[in-house]
Amino acid sequence: MKTIFPPHTIIFRLLPTYLSTYIIPCVFLCSLFTFIGSTSQSHAQPNRTFPIARTGKVSVTDTATMRIAARKYFLKGMEYRLVRDYASAILELQLALRYDSSATIAYTIAHSYAQLGKKEIALEYLAVSVRRNPDYIPALELQAEFAIEDNRLLGALEIYEHIVALQPRNRQSRYMLGRILEFNNEQKAITIYNSLIEDFGSDEQLLERLVYLYRSQNDTTSYVRTLEKILDSGTDNDVITREYIQQLIRSRNYAKAVQFLSSTQALGKTNSLPSLFSAVADNFLSLDSSALIHNKETVSALLILIKKNHFLQWQLPYVAAMLSYRLGDKKQSEQFFYDAELLTDSHAEFLLEQGRFYSQNNDDDNAVNTLKTGITLFSEDYRFPFYIAVMYDNMHNNDSAQKYYYTAVSVEPNRSEIWAQLGIFHNRNHNNLASDTCYRRGLLLSPEDALLNNNLAYTFAERKIFLDQALIMARKAVAKEPMNSSYLDTYGWVLFQMGNYDKSITQLKQALLYSNSATLYEHIGSAYLEAGDYTEAKQAFSKALELDPKKIYLQQKIDELKK
Repeated sequence: MKTIFPPHTIIFRLLPTYLSTYIIPCVFLCSLFTFIGSTSQSHAQPNRTFPIARTGKVSVTDTATMRIAARKYFLKGMEYRLVRDYASAILELQLALRYDSSATIAYTIAHSYAQLGKKEIALEYLAVSVRRNPDYIPALELQAEFAIEDNRLLGALEIYEHIVALQPRNRQSRYMLGRILEFNNEQKAITIYNSLIEDFGSDEQLLERLVYLYRSQNDTTSYVRTLEKILDSGTDNDVITREYIQQLIRSRNYAKAVQFLSSTQALGKTNSLPSLFSAVADNFLSLDSSALIHNKETVSALLILIKKNHFLQWQLPYVAAMLSYRLGDKKQSEQFFYDAELLTDSHAEFLLEQGRFYSQNNDDDNAVNTLKTGITLFSEDYRFPFYIAVMYDNMHNNDSAQKYYYTAVSVEPNRSEIWAQLGIFHNRNHNNLASDTCYRRGLLLSPEDALLNNNLAYTFAERKIFLDQALIMARKAVAKEPMNSSYLDTYGWVLFQMGNYDKSITQLKQALLYSNSATLYEHIGSAYLEAGDYTEAKQAFSKALELDPKKIYLQQKIDELKK
């Protein structure tokens, strides 16, 4: 970042340096500068001339007069700088430069041009300043800033190395040297930052740079130790706090993570406490059952902390409810679910999530009861009866499944996904007329729906009816999802039923690129059989039987092909 010192800083920084040149009563050779134009137009001249020192003897009287004139114009220029009138300041400072060609005045002109955004002219005056005094640090610092701005990092590096050699105790220059070294010598940057800490004490800025570098070098030990130093300083830096928690999770140091959350410092110094709890709780939730039980004591400690601390976000007690359930404490789970429900603004979404959780954990009774509560509270939300129907369908409770499917479609008749699922239900129960009707109703709502097109095409192919329609629908499905193995299988099976065995084989083998199943291999075997390739047919039937031994009728086909 470019740093420009404010005018009041510049004047108090430079004035003592300048005035000191006038308190030594001696005769010296003085440079006589040609006048550098006093208008903004003259500033832009490409062939500017800079002061040329005159030769010969200069009297004490001349020197004193020049000194007074230079000081007058310099002070006037600095007054203009204080009010940010840099153009006027430059005019006065250029007049001062006619009487004294010091590095200080040339630098101040350069800095003023920099403030006006005239970088090229600023660089020219900087060059004059550095020629007059190669060790003049303000000019060197401004040169370094320009080098960084131009992405000339090696140039900036050389300048800051020179500054540090001149002033080894200059903290800011050493810090800037470290920042530049981060790009090409991380280890040396680390050394510089640690030396600054040793000389001036720790501060968060330096420790954060070390955190970045240790992470970059995969030095986990130093990385964690530095994070802990920042936290021990009493920081309220949420980023550092989250990074520390995440590192403890990555290293599976769960006990230390929970201990940190429970500390007074962590509870009082960060504004992101709920997200920190969530990060740890979500990680526990992602563990498999054996790992979760192995860390049961630590998880229980976390749940106690969540119970003691009141958060205004429903997600955290919700996660706590799921963790309690997985640990076998269903009473505590119900309490956390209740706490979460009190905090949520969307009770419908919450009940759906709760039902989904129970279903995923094979707790069908709790899942259905939760969703039925949703039907009572949100009778106009089709999702509750729909999800209950799907659950009963998976449980092979056909009567209840059908009842809730039709309840869902009566609440929301314009949802194609309900018709699709209802079509699957009827097809599975060999009610072709009802299945076809449901699929067609869904297609009226969503003509390009891949699932509906595929399923109706497949049922037509199985029954060898409406094959031209089936081909069109199968193509639509594959066009929508060209890497869907089931859709490619349907397309190939329709082609088979139409007698186009070669194209059928091509499509069915394409389906094998993305998945395989006993049914797919059976279809390939049938296509090869009709195409007269008995060797390939036998291999395909054998693979199908291997994948699904229940297809015992394939053994007869294999035996016949062996003859």
